[in-house]
Amino acid sequence: MKNSFNEKISERASIFANGSIGRALALAQNFKACENEYESFQKIIKAPWVDRINFCKDFSAVGNMEQTIDNWIMFMRQELIEKPEPRRSRALDRLLKLRYIISHPQYNARLAVENFLLLF
Repeated sequence: MKNSFNEKISERASIFANGSIGRALALAQNFKACENEYESFQKIIKAPWVDRINFCKDFSAVGNMEQTIDNWIMFMRQELIEKPEPRRSRALDRLLKLRYIISHPQYNARLAVENFLLLF
């Protein structure tokens, strides 16, 4: 079975995958969905705090929080490489800390995401 992807998507997926062939293939297969997740992340960090808390309710109900946060990190990292800014650097640092916290089961993931979003 041969997979064929748009050349632009394949190129971006390979850049975001940081050398991981499996990750690049998985990303190319659902690149648009990952891109939409990141766009919603960008909108929610600029939204009023009430909307951020409501977002956390929906976000914590979805079972793939770690994967979504990994996608946010991946896109944020690439933005930081393309346009270095202290604000983006701080946001990426906060995302990495959030990823670490939710990867441990003893922490309340929803509370960690709420705290993260309220920092913006």
